[in-house]
Amino acid sequence: MRKNSDLLFEEAFSDEILKPEAETMELPASRRTFFLVFGAVLAVALVVVGKASYLSFASGDFYRARAAANATEEIELSPYRASIADRFGEQLAKNVSSLSVYLNVQVFIEGAESTGGLRTDLERILNLDSDEFDRFINDIDLEKKKWIAVARGVSPEEAIAVQGLNSDAVEVVDDYERSYVDGPVFAHVIGYTGAGDADAIIGKAGAELAYGEILAGSPGRSLVFRDAVGAVIDRRVVSAPTAGDTLELTIDAPFQRYFYERLRGTLSALGREAGAGIAVNPKTGEILALVSLPSFDSNAFVQRSRSAERPEILNKRSKPLFNRAISGLYSPGSTVKPLVTLAALKERVVEPDTEFFSAGSIEIPNPYYPEKPSVFLDWKPHGWVDARSALARSSNIYFYLAGGGLTDDTVGARDLVRGNY
Repeated sequence: MRKNSDLLFEEAFSDEILKPEAETMELPASRRTFFLVFGAVLAVALVVVGKASYLSFASGDFYRARAAANATEEIELSPYRASIADRFGEQLAKNVSSLSVYLNVQVFIEGAESTGGLRTDLERILNLDSDEFDRFINDIDLEKKKWIAVARGVSPEEAIAVQGLNSDAVEVVDDYERSYVDGPVFAHVIGYTGAGDADAIIGKAGAELAYGEILAGSPGRSLVFRDAVGAVIDRRVVSAPTAGDTLELTIDAPFQRYFYERLRGTLSALGREAGAGIAVNPKTGEILALVSLPSFDSNAFVQRSRSAERPEILNKRSKPLFNRAISGLYSPGSTVKPLVTLAALKERVVEPDTEFFSAGSIEIPNPYYPEKPSVFLDWKPHGWVDARSALARSSNIYFYLAGGGLTDDTVGARDLVRGNY
C-alpha cells in the first residue's frame, strides 16, 4: 500500500465522465461543406470585383466628373474672335494676349458677410463703379455659369493686387483683347467689340457687328484645383478657346489710308470736318474704300487704359460714331440721271432723238390743290435737248419728263415734245 502518493488530475474524474470523451472521434470536413464555403467566398469576391469594374468603366466618367467638380472650379474662357483682313491679307483686327479678372458670383454671394471688403477692394483696384459691379452680379445666370469677367485687359500691377487679396471668389486668368490697326482709318469699316449678354464678347459696330457669327469661336475652359481645405494647388487650361473663320474684306488697306488722308486734308482746307466717301469697283461692285469723317479710334473702346476717352467720343457734337457713308441721307443729285436715261431708252419710253423743251421750269397739275400746280425748276433754260445733250448739259426738265411722264393736262404739254414719246 502506497502512502502519501500524489493524486493525478485525470484520476479526479470518474470513468462515467470520461467515457463519452473516450468514445468521441475527430472526423475530416466533408467535400460538400468545403465547396459551399469556397463558393460563398468566390461569390462575394465576384460581387466586389464586378461592382468595382462597373464603377471604374461603365460609370467612370460620371464619377470622375463628380470628383473633379468637388475638387475644382471651372472658369469659361471667352472664345477667340477671328482676325479681320483686307483683300490682300493684311490684318486689320487681331487678338493680343492680356489678363482678365473673373469673379465667382456664387461664392461671392454666399460669403456676403465675409466678402464685404472684397467688393470695395475690387472697385478700388480695378476702378469699377458700384453700378457696373451690380450689373455683373445681377446679369449672370447661376444655373449656367458661376464665373464672370469683371475686368478685361488689366495691367500686371492690377493683376498682382487682385491676387494679393487671397480670395476664393476671384481669379486672374490669361485672356485676350482686340487690337485694331490704324484705328481711326478703319473705324467705320471694322467697328469695335464690347461685352454683351452673359459676359460674351460681341461686335458693336461695323464688320465686327455685321459678321459676328462668322468671327465668333468656341469658348475654352480653365480649371482651378483645390485641396480638401480649399487652398489652390494648381491652375490649368484644359481646353483653349478657339477662333472663328478669318474674315477677308474687299477693302484695299493702302487705298483706304490714302483716301482717308486726302479726304481729311481736303475738308480741313475748306474749314470743315464732316464728310464721307466710298470707292467702288464699277465692274464688280466691291467696296475698295469707305471713309466717314470725323472718325474715332476703335481701340479706345477695348483698352481699359483708354476708357477715359469714351465719354468724349460719345458726347462730341460732330458725332464721330455716326457712319455718314452708309447711314447719312443725301440727295442723289445728277448722279441718278444716267440711270434714268438708260431705263427710259431700254423701256422705249423715249428714243435717242426724242427731244424735250426746257424753258427753265415745268408746271405739273396738283390733283389735291388744282390752283397750286407743282413747279419743277431747271438750273437754267436749255431749249430743245435729247438724251445726249440732256446728259451733257444736265438738264433737269428732260429727266423730269423721261422719268416721271408727261400728261395731257400739263401746261403746254404738246409744245414740249418733238419725236416719239
